[in-house]
Order: sequence, then C-alpha cells, then structure tokens
Amino acid sequence: MEAARTLLAAGAAVTVPDAELFGFDAFMDWYATRRSALQNFRYEVLDTLGGERHAAAVLRLTDGSRAWRQVAVYEIAEGQIISMTLYEDAPSDWATRSPTHVPYMTGWERRDEPLLQRWIANRRPG
Repeated sequence: MEAARTLLAAGAAVTVPDAELFGFDAFMDWYATRRSALQNFRYEVLDTLGGERHAAAVLRLTDGSRAWRQVAVYEIAEGQIISMTLYEDAPSDWATRSPTHVPYMTGWERRDEPLLQRWIANRRPG
C-alpha cells in the first residue's frame, strides 16, 4: 500500500463519479465505502494508455450480476499523479454500446458525449 501511496502526490485532486476528493487517504476511504456497499465487487484492467503528462486505464467493474466500465484519466508531473478523474457508465449498460463511445457520467446522470471530447473540453484553460 505504501508503494501505491507514493504514486499519488500529496493533496492530489481525485474526481470520482459522486465527489471531489483530495489525497490518497480520501480516495482509499471512498473506495472502501464503495466496495463495502457492493456485493462481490471486482475490477479488471482492460487496457492502458500512457504518455508524458497523462495516462489512462479502462477497467471493467462487476458487482455480482452487473457490469460497467470505468475510465481513469491520470495527470502526471515529476513522476507522480497530480490529478485523477474517474468516468463511469451505468451498470450493465456498456455491454450494448459501441466500443468507441464511453458516455461521461456524474453520479448516474448521463451526458451523451464521447469521453475524450468531454475530458479535453474540461481541461482547456479559461
């Protein structure tokens, strides 16, 4: 766990589907609460993408009979993650959608925009 802690910069912003968190401990608390609320919660990394300042991971999350996809986008500086944003589909919805389209989710409210277009729009200055 300490190795994971060193990857996330102290006070890093972590945007999850239902909250804005800061730092490793807050993220781990959110994750533990979520995991305890879902029976048989599991995740599988489906793909990763890396660059100099950004990385992303596509995960398949399951909760017994339901499945959904999460895309985690990481901003990196000086060898540490300085921000992390998680985007999710609604459970069981993603299996029927186009593999090139991931809707942006805030909680369970859908905005039908491709993930990268939404992410890029949110990152533009001013």
